[in-house]
Amino acid sequence: MKIAVISDLHLGRGDRTDLFGHSDGVFLRFLRFLEHNFERIIMLGDTFETLAAKPWDQYREIGVISRAHAPLAARFNRAQYTMVHGNHDYVLRRLGHPDELLLEADGTRILFRHGHTFDWLYRNLRYLPEAFVWFGFFLARHGLRFVYNLGEATDRWFRRKGSQTEVSFRNWALGIAKAHEADIVVTAHTHQGGLAEGENGRLFLNSGTCSKGRFSWLSLDTKEGSYQHLNSW
Repeated sequence: MKIAVISDLHLGRGDRTDLFGHSDGVFLRFLRFLEHNFERIIMLGDTFETLAAKPWDQYREIGVISRAHAPLAARFNRAQYTMVHGNHDYVLRRLGHPDELLLEADGTRILFRHGHTFDWLYRNLRYLPEAFVWFGFFLARHGLRFVYNLGEATDRWFRRKGSQTEVSFRNWALGIAKAHEADIVVTAHTHQGGLAEGENGRLFLNSGTCSKGRFSWLSLDTKEGSYQHLNSW
């Protein structure tokens, strides 16, 4: 089976808090490319940026964002797409979208999770980072985007490739894959795309992010045993 994985679009309402960075037309061409070349397209969390809204407005925010990016939102409802929620669009649970997906194809078991549950900060202090994110968006909405950018740059530094934070995240994910008897674990969340091999040949893959105008995604071909992280299409 040929599977494409994209994540972390952070689609917003089209204002200063919208981190998507693509025109809908350009990204729609990318989705058509995926639809033509892959049997399934996994949206692996943080498709929508609902943390910019107040907690009691996050479910309604899905509708606001869907109207702002109507051509894309309509595409995601097609049968070819499967959506897993992340921590920035956690309210998708109310629409029946799961926090994990386990697929078996051509004798290969693949576990898909956004990955926030592998994040120590989220597991132990969930509401603290959510409050900081909301406050960052509040500042951005009022013209202080540089403050938000500084916070995001600090987070990227802690999650940089080879850092202890990144290694701990990968090892936690591989441990969960072992518990599920999965051959491959596919994550997102960190915005750091790539792949690595763990014990007993298990593979760890991260789709990166399609926010801020980037194209970071995964191509999985279970029949050929080919697994790639790509930054273009």
